[in-house]
Amino acid sequence: MKRNDLIVLGVLTAVLVVGIAMLLIQRRVPPGIEQQHITPSEAGYHGREEARNDEPHTTVYWVSIDGLRPDYLDRAHTPFFDFLRETGAYSLEHEPVFPSVTFPSHVSQATGVTVRQHGIPANRFYDLETGELHSYPGDSRLLEAEPIWTTAVRQGLRVASLGWVLAHGQTGDHVADFFDPEFPRGLPNEERLGRLLDLWRGDEDPGDPLRLLMGYAVGPDSPGHRHGPESDEVIAAVEEIDAILGRHYEEIVALWNERRSPPDAFYFVLTSDHGMSEVHTLVHPGRLTGLEDSDDAILVSVGPVLNLYLDRALPSDERERVLRQTLTRLEDYDFVRAHPREELPPEWGYAHPTRTGDLVVTLPPGYTFSGKPEGITLSAEEGDGPFGMHGYAPADDPNMTTVAFFHRHPAPLGGTDLGPIDSLQLHPTVARLLGISPAPGTTGEPIEFNDIK
Repeated sequence: MKRNDLIVLGVLTAVLVVGIAMLLIQRRVPPGIEQQHITPSEAGYHGREEARNDEPHTTVYWVSIDGLRPDYLDRAHTPFFDFLRETGAYSLEHEPVFPSVTFPSHVSQATGVTVRQHGIPANRFYDLETGELHSYPGDSRLLEAEPIWTTAVRQGLRVASLGWVLAHGQTGDHVADFFDPEFPRGLPNEERLGRLLDLWRGDEDPGDPLRLLMGYAVGPDSPGHRHGPESDEVIAAVEEIDAILGRHYEEIVALWNERRSPPDAFYFVLTSDHGMSEVHTLVHPGRLTGLEDSDDAILVSVGPVLNLYLDRALPSDERERVLRQTLTRLEDYDFVRAHPREELPPEWGYAHPTRTGDLVVTLPPGYTFSGKPEGITLSAEEGDGPFGMHGYAPADDPNMTTVAFFHRHPAPLGGTDLGPIDSLQLHPTVARLLGISPAPGTTGEPIEFNDIK
């Protein structure tokens, strides 16, 4: 072979190698950030190539809006939420699990079990067994209970889940057909929800259609923390998400209508993870417990809940001494409740053996833990917020109550008020809509509608 031919061959080989490398990098981009339409190859497709049968199919499109308190809907102009109330089945008395914070609440909705069973006690937590501190964790292997996306895939359905807590980076035998490699941070709500719709639109798989699609939006949670639940900023955020959802719903239904067979049904499910309460006092966790500079304890607080983990290198009698000493100190503060793990209220379902603290300290509504006080407490006004918080036990604070909406197309559910429901009912309810069995270990009963078609 001539020298010039060798040069040309080398250049072509280099171009081919670079092209393959760029393709592999592109496939690691979370779907929808750069691509207008999502295809299986762009989103890390894990699906199956099975032909659709002629049986009726139900599709469930489940969206979570963070921090949506029921009374916001009456204070804001919300034509889409009004539409869901008038034509669907809904609850403005949706009770979250304890603690009513984003990670445990979303995981309980997806798994149908409490913290004690699923193992995600807060947005940040320590594991006494592994010695690891997890902060807004992205590893789905931390789940100790089966989520609905796994339940559905295990029973032969195709699933897409983008942005849902601990649904990214999936591993194992029954991963969703589409999922993010990690949580997509910093996206506006329009883009967050648009990514899921674009993925569905771009799914041209010749086999079964996607049957469960799950998405997430921040909603009024952030302005609720910054400005408080009574603020104008919260109402503006609610009206913004209402308008976004209304636009997306029209596109979602139009797309489903194009692809449906006559006997098929579609459910649009909209839920939230918690409400919000006003904050007037900030509490320093280290100075409250007297363990700020201690090498014997790890303090991890999220909102009004503090988990105190005692160093497992300490002899058991020394751990007991620190525990009792701390409990005695906390008796001086009438705004504090403290429970050793073994004495936690059973109705909380919070006593995970290694991820819940040896001591759990909780504050009443109006108080939250913060690193801002120079002493033990500081007013929220002096500390410049936060002016809103959640995480309180729903039985202690009705403001933790949130919402749930179920809308069926093309046969509406008639504007049915479901009354009180709880988060543990969502997994078995969605399983029932999809015609599959809930995961083993779920305890909630499916929510009863007037009928299910």
